[in-house]
Amino acid sequence: MLGSNVPLAGGLLKALERGESWECECIQVYTTPSRQWTVPELELGFAQEFIDAKAKTRIKRIIAHVPFLVNLASERTDLQEKSIARLTTEVFRAATLGIDALILHPGGFGRSNRANGMKRASQNLERVLSALKPGHPPILLENAAGQRHALGSRLEELGLLLGNFGNRCGACIDTAHLLAAGYDIRGARGWEKVLAEVDRCLGLSAVRAIHLNDSLGGLASGRDRHAAIGEGVIGMDTFFNILHDARFAECPMVLEIPDRDAKTAQSLKMLRDIQSLRSLPPHLKTGVRQTTLG
Repeated sequence: MLGSNVPLAGGLLKALERGESWECECIQVYTTPSRQWTVPELELGFAQEFIDAKAKTRIKRIIAHVPFLVNLASERTDLQEKSIARLTTEVFRAATLGIDALILHPGGFGRSNRANGMKRASQNLERVLSALKPGHPPILLENAAGQRHALGSRLEELGLLLGNFGNRCGACIDTAHLLAAGYDIRGARGWEKVLAEVDRCLGLSAVRAIHLNDSLGGLASGRDRHAAIGEGVIGMDTFFNILHDARFAECPMVLEIPDRDAKTAQSLKMLRDIQSLRSLPPHLKTGVRQTTLG
């Protein structure tokens, strides 16, 4: 199930239009302003209008990304409280709009230490979950790219954060972040080896979304530098293997790439072309910065 993140400019109805124009089966949106703490109320009747508009498109799943402002691991008590309140609002808003899941970065521990950051993130996530109603959209924790103060770069850490939250939480795996954090997903063997680690640390059933991104940062670089498909160092064979992995046939796979407006249609076409192939042409198996399947 392929799609892309879409801009919020023009509102959520415009986001649906953009996703439809790119022939997306799934999209990722922000449902609130991403750079401010203040959240405007939904206009009366808008939620049903949005749900009805989605039903007229080919879009099957919508994922909301929680703004980076939210940091449950912060050493600052005031930011923890604001983050808890905002995340709770995000989940209720997503439920109202019929959105399927929310993606959350586990956060960063700042000038504190990793162990205390992990403890704060887990306790604060539990506070949010305990305030929600049954059947809320699950919160999916995204793996980080190996940045020094970020939580969740290691799959073991992500597994510990998910803890005993069950179906209330899950994981979103970002391919660029995996490589940058030191997980070599390149090629069929690489993908299977990393998946074995995902299964050991999280369980494959916990993976409910994938950010399908190429990477400008190399293996274990710690650089969160996304690239359009075929313009990074991951290699087209990895994307072939992901797209043909039956275990993720119904999993939303979303692009998050630079120059989104200019390159999303091209990247999605390349992925659909790869998806239609039974085997990958030899010249693409180890190629880097490939821009065409021809």
